[in-house]
Amino acid sequence: MRGVQIETLIDGLVLPEGPRWRNGALWFSDIWDDRVCRLSPEGACVTVARLAQPSGLGWLPDGRLLVVAMGARQVFRQEPDGELVVHADLSPFADWPCNDMVVASDGTAYVGHFGWDRQHGTTEPMAASVLRVQPNGAVDVAADDMLFPNGMAITADGATLIVAESSASKVTAFDRRADGSLANRRVLPTSLVLPTTRDAKPYVPTASASTPTELCGCPTPRAAECCACSTAAR
Repeated sequence: MRGVQIETLIDGLVLPEGPRWRNGALWFSDIWDDRVCRLSPEGACVTVARLAQPSGLGWLPDGRLLVVAMGARQVFRQEPDGELVVHADLSPFADWPCNDMVVASDGTAYVGHFGWDRQHGTTEPMAASVLRVQPNGAVDVAADDMLFPNGMAITADGATLIVAESSASKVTAFDRRADGSLANRRVLPTSLVLPTTRDAKPYVPTASASTPTELCGCPTPRAAECCACSTAAR
């Protein structure tokens, strides 16, 4: 991105992941520090939830926060009093950690998982799935044969789910039916080397999971195109 200035928004993080823009603030998970954070444009960082290995973030239509717990393979829901309760149990559908999530405007969530022991390399790579979590917490498989689905977005009209298959070096799209199920799977043509997260709001975590790192930001006019980052404005 020639001519774009990149600045450090916050440092001292361990592994920032799952950035989301909501109500004028950047939300993200600091996975190995076991917390969900909210960073205001003024630079104030607040820990809004604590749980083991948080990852993907999203919100129900009534504003309650959803958080993926990677190792537990569950989606937690934060109640108005701040209590975290289990919203959905993904463990019957995922043998290895769950990670990224995007939530549609109707409250339907889509969650990816590793498919194999990607962190330690003790098993061979295997295909995983994208799981659909309905607003009532019911879970089923929305799409299978996905190679590390990590980075998902829904188009502004709510009609298309886009998934970055990080270990397959491709971006896959699906039509969303009215009930949140998926159809018309296709690979999006691109000649670019894409990041493993969504491109709509490019706040980029740097460094490794084992050392403190930082969150960098570079504004883009495309940010409002993706509901992963702009749902709060609705």
